[in-house]
Amino acid sequence: MPSFVCAQKPRLTTKKKSERLAFAKRHQNKSKIWWSNVMFSDESLFECGRTKAQRRVRRKHGEGRFEEKNTVTSDQHPKKLMIWASFTGKQGQGCLKIYEPNKTMKTADYLEVIENNLKPSMKKHKTKVFLHDRASIHISKESQEKIKEEKLEQVLMPATSPDINPIENVFAILKAKMKDQDVFTDRKLRRKIEAEWKKLGNSYFRTLSDSMPRRLKAIIKAEGWMTKY
Repeated sequence: MPSFVCAQKPRLTTKKKSERLAFAKRHQNKSKIWWSNVMFSDESLFECGRTKAQRRVRRKHGEGRFEEKNTVTSDQHPKKLMIWASFTGKQGQGCLKIYEPNKTMKTADYLEVIENNLKPSMKKHKTKVFLHDRASIHISKESQEKIKEEKLEQVLMPATSPDINPIENVFAILKAKMKDQDVFTDRKLRRKIEAEWKKLGNSYFRTLSDSMPRRLKAIIKAEGWMTKY
């Protein structure tokens, strides 16, 4: 029997599995059309520098492995950019907000996102429903009061469930686009993220929202365990 590298997934407790299963069962009968009107949103951290993937180099026998031309460099403390993004399957891209380097988002920042990014995007996409996870800044008293005050309907995901929110696929593809790029400054990284974001077409976002019924079905089949998504 051949051996394979284990897939890496977040650790799930029995409680978290139960919460995921309950969420999937609660939403399993919602149609692709319903999900296409949901605004999917989340934050993600992007890091300056070259990809961490291994690179290969051709060198002559006896040539030093550690000669400059045969090595790649990395920064010990690379700058990082936090982004917040959203989309709907119906209309595609929502808002892309990129913060200053090494920013840690707090509740006050999320309140600003709701007011200045989420609300305008939802209005433009003509939807009152958005999905986000149970990050502390999302479920804080202030954030929940703001959401209620603005009469926004939220789909609140269970914790530790990146396979439910298809915007995680968007972040993954954006980071994959950085693979062969040398983005050692936050300006270059910002420009690259913005450029690749603009290239994502509406059909891609519709494919992601259309996957929601399958994602939930897979969670139910796995009895709350992680899925391939």
